[in-house]
Amino acid sequence: MKKIAAALICSLVVMFVLVGCSINLNINQNNNTPSNPNTPSNPQPEQPAAVKNVIMMIGDGFGPNHLANAKKYFGIDEFVYEDDYICDVTTYSKDSNEEWATDSAASASALATGKKHYNGEVSRHLGEDIQSIMEIAQAQGKKTGIMTSDTLHGATPGAYSAHTNSRENKAEIVADQIQSGIDIMVGSAAEEYTNAQQDFVEAGYNYIDNVAAFDSLNPNQKYLGNVPALYANNQGYINYPALITKVLNYLDNEDGFFLMIENGLIDSYSHGNNFVSAMEEVVYFEAMIKAVYTFCEGRDDTVVIITSDHETGNLALADEEDISQWEASRLNALYGWDRHSNMNVKLFIRFASLEDAKIYKDMIDNIDIFTLCQKLVEDESFDYTVIQQVA
Repeated sequence: MKKIAAALICSLVVMFVLVGCSINLNINQNNNTPSNPNTPSNPQPEQPAAVKNVIMMIGDGFGPNHLANAKKYFGIDEFVYEDDYICDVTTYSKDSNEEWATDSAASASALATGKKHYNGEVSRHLGEDIQSIMEIAQAQGKKTGIMTSDTLHGATPGAYSAHTNSRENKAEIVADQIQSGIDIMVGSAAEEYTNAQQDFVEAGYNYIDNVAAFDSLNPNQKYLGNVPALYANNQGYINYPALITKVLNYLDNEDGFFLMIENGLIDSYSHGNNFVSAMEEVVYFEAMIKAVYTFCEGRDDTVVIITSDHETGNLALADEEDISQWEASRLNALYGWDRHSNMNVKLFIRFASLEDAKIYKDMIDNIDIFTLCQKLVEDESFDYTVIQQVA
């Protein structure tokens, strides 16, 4: 009997142990405790049904110290897009070196086509036209647009809308834009477009030289906007962010769109070592971004990519937190020179599915941004594998 009792007690003990394990397992499952300790804490988020729209925003000459110094000068804690930082970006061209950096033509062409170019080339390398993301978007049935605070025949808008051996071939850039089929192109007034007004009209474009006309854009028509200056210090006259909103509403459609928006004056003022004006443009660039972010509110079908073609001026980081009282000469002396530098720039991406999973923090090259755009346009999905982690 004693043996039987002992066996019964052992069986009861084993039963209680198993029940206890089952209870603990259920508790762990209810608490979502991962079974694999190596499971990443930030897994790839689920994809939305489709990405319809891609908005590419380029701050010409906009380097990391432009951003940091603008905050110090104006007493800004953080720009609205800083939480969307992904990684740094290299900007070299095929013929840049330690002493001589890329120019806007080569860097914008790399962003627009995914191919490295020699300085001066505009989406054409060694005489061969390279297909741009605008042309890819058009082939996918998407509407397309270009906006710049500089002139439309500049190197950056030119790279997205034309092909030529040299950025100095302004007539060729304008001629290509006339035949480009891009739905809307907007830039600060330039004589070349005033003279080409009839050519644009014959190619099917409505010619606009005043901002009021943007209040009644017809989504079934094409537009060439040759408008007064879109500079920061003219914002009381021409409101670039408000103009962006009108263009976004014009482009919005069931099949989606690709829009490139440039702030071209950070570069211009930095070439002149004009610190205050350059920083005003940095703040103005944020206002432009805010207009785009407002358009994106409540929707998960739009990706916003923010970067720069290159850094201009080799701008040093101010060694004080409050530099608002510095004299102009001291502020301007923060520039190392009056040309471009090889300093890396930054990449920011605003996308609904990225809000809880910023998973890429390493360096990429500017041609990788094109690859990302191409996947977005052709596959209508955000491909996380495109942004390669680089040692």
